[in-house]
Amino acid sequence: MKTLSATFRIFAVFLSASGIVHSQSTYEERHDAYYDDISTRGINLTQTYGPHRAGRTGFWTTQGKLQRGNESAGVWSQFNYVIDNADGAQDAGGANGGFSGWPGMDTYVRWQHRFPQSIKDRYFTE
Repeated sequence: MKTLSATFRIFAVFLSASGIVHSQSTYEERHDAYYDDISTRGINLTQTYGPHRAGRTGFWTTQGKLQRGNESAGVWSQFNYVIDNADGAQDAGGANGGFSGWPGMDTYVRWQHRFPQSIKDRYFTE
């Protein structure tokens, strides 16, 4: 038991010294760091199947961009692709449907008030 406790203390010191653990940071600081990171990510437009394709990760990335006020034509163009890629046999109604379904619904509920009409229409069309 002492060995486990000593190992944990050493690990905790390492995490604190490395800056990985930010126990003094506030929720708002962590929130900002998350959105700063996700708003700068690109959407994977080249993978059409698999866990990192646009239809699974692009909803979160788009939310980050909208959170940071980026409503450029490029964001909406890529978001059209995300919606298209989320629709398909690999997700729709299948065992993995939640990987596209949940972020897609979450994005709509949170951000539809800022969507252009064409994006709102895509949700209903797809």
